[in-house]
Amino acid sequence: MSRAYELKSELESFLGLYHLEFKDGQIIGDEFSIRKLLFNIYYHFFNMIEAPVFEEEIKIDSKKMVNFVISYFNLKLTPTGEVKLKLFFEINYFRMKNNHQIEFYSSYDVIGDSEKIKHFNEACQIFINGVIKQPKLVSKKETQNLILFLGIENLIDSDFNSSQNKCVKSMADTFMDKVSKMYLETDQISDDLRGQLIQKMHTELIKINSRYLIHANYMTTQTEITFDAKYQTFHRCVTDFLFTNVETNHIQNEFQNFNQLYLEYMLLLINSIPLNYISRTIHVCVDISEGDLYNDYVIKMLTLQGESAIKFEKRLSSQTDVYISDVVMSHLKCRQILLGKLPEDQDWQILKAQILEQ
Repeated sequence: MSRAYELKSELESFLGLYHLEFKDGQIIGDEFSIRKLLFNIYYHFFNMIEAPVFEEEIKIDSKKMVNFVISYFNLKLTPTGEVKLKLFFEINYFRMKNNHQIEFYSSYDVIGDSEKIKHFNEACQIFINGVIKQPKLVSKKETQNLILFLGIENLIDSDFNSSQNKCVKSMADTFMDKVSKMYLETDQISDDLRGQLIQKMHTELIKINSRYLIHANYMTTQTEITFDAKYQTFHRCVTDFLFTNVETNHIQNEFQNFNQLYLEYMLLLINSIPLNYISRTIHVCVDISEGDLYNDYVIKMLTLQGESAIKFEKRLSSQTDVYISDVVMSHLKCRQILLGKLPEDQDWQILKAQILEQ
């Protein structure tokens, strides 16, 4: 019985990520959240083992929908993209056939900038009504659900119109202002390239924020990652921003997965901003009592931890930001890191992170 109780608790905890409950052998809650749950279970757990088993009718009609969407938008799908789109249709058709209907149409509106998406909205409703035999209102909601999914997967250019829209854009604007001041106001980057980077990152931020703020993200994995010490400056930038803004706006509990939001912000910075664009170089003086043999070793080991905006020196200067030694120098105005002994293998990244702390 104790194991059964543990499994029940684990299930309730897992369902809690989707704001769902388990009652009388059934999953209870918002239909949109239930479909996201099924998508994650099938994609992440069964995809490595076997394909989920659906009735032949569901497979055939879902294939028709996949072909319709691919043809309409002339999509060039990756193999994983094909798997996700096929699974999306099969799960949604399975739920529709069993009279489980989406109810979020009035709350989550997906807007397309192009006439093509507007026309698709109408054409898809007719297609769903004809293939899956659903009433007009149901077809309208299911079409909006499909467009939402295509937008989330970046298969079409779309915008998310919801009650959180102001917060989505405000967070993107504020973060880009912070990033620009910290990393892009440097002579190493031209005005044209700076403008391109800001625009590209801002567009991606809108998509990231939209997925999480309106609970639309299908891939709600529990990914946690420890970044190398060379990305500590990005780590501080992202964590400071997210906790300050998310807590200020009282929306932290509304995120499906706060760790995943942090991860995507980090990946955006790492992919967009080369470390040599970081405007300020940190000058580090290494001065161990035993002499240059030890100094060279410390510098070499820290350099092996990855590239960053650190310039190592063996003499103090007016530019020195950090002084590493085994002797306390109370008269120094720069920051000092005291080494009681040479760091062991597992300690070098920690020391690198200390240097990057500003």
